[in-house]
Amino acid sequence: RFLFYDISIPSEKCLVPLTYFDEGLCSSIMCVLLKQLGEKLDAVRCQAGECIERLLTAQSPRVPFVSHRNMLVKALCVGEHSTNWSNPAVTFPLLMRAVNIDGFFSPILEGIVVSVGGLTESVSKNSTASLFEWIRVCRQLKATQKILQMGEVFLGLFRRFKRNGRVLLPLLSTLDKLLSHGYLEELLTLNNGNFIRILMT
Repeated sequence: RFLFYDISIPSEKCLVPLTYFDEGLCSSIMCVLLKQLGEKLDAVRCQAGECIERLLTAQSPRVPFVSHRNMLVKALCVGEHSTNWSNPAVTFPLLMRAVNIDGFFSPILEGIVVSVGGLTESVSKNSTASLFEWIRVCRQLKATQKILQMGEVFLGLFRRFKRNGRVLLPLLSTLDKLLSHGYLEELLTLNNGNFIRILMT
């Protein structure tokens, strides 16, 4: 941690360490940026992507406490070439390569849901294709638990944003797309149908 001390108190015994930047704060920042990288607005994705690149590659000074730095660099192809993060055809496939990295699963899915269920055709088309491809790979690898985790993320969004149309409507649209293309089978049949039961309560 970087520590600063309150020198307004004269006695050394009363000096209080103040945390300015630590693992928790860095993790929160990365989660927010990755969530914004899945946003439906091109300008937001562009800014988020550029911020992530700087956090991952800065050397003077090097940003400490970045969890899974090398995995993120590899998944997002940071440094390999100039990336146009505002281009949905580029950003969403890269973003879904990072979704399985520990700690970033929920924020990435929470961000991409708004794009999958959005009204902008190019954004919705590319984000949907990337989400579908991730589910297909999970099925090929028999990673059923990941699909069930996706269901938990969706249920969490319903609980937190049940009165927020900006999130709820795209989420419903996302579920409709998944259902109509046969990508909700695991959520409907496993765990005694808990997903549907909880969703309807």
